[in-house]
Amino acid sequence: MIDNNWLVWMIDHTRAFRMSTDLKEPKNLARCDKEFLARMKQLDAATLSREFGGYTNNMEIQGLLKRRDKIVETFERMGPSALYSSPRRPD
Repeated sequence: MIDNNWLVWMIDHTRAFRMSTDLKEPKNLARCDKEFLARMKQLDAATLSREFGGYTNNMEIQGLLKRRDKIVETFERMGPSALYSSPRRPD
């Protein structure tokens, strides 16, 4: 939500934590940062349950992981040309 002062307020993450295992718009997967993809691969149910368990249920976490798997599979199938390296932010 964006208020009258153009401040963005994060109010809803229902799209991230839905039970569906299908990607909504797989055609939008064109390029991905290499480090981001590597970190996505590291996600697991135990970590997600620990971090979001008070807000989600097991089916929502499993849905997120299944969609994650499809995203990873897509970029692995596309190969290195779909991956890039973002410039590192200064510490």
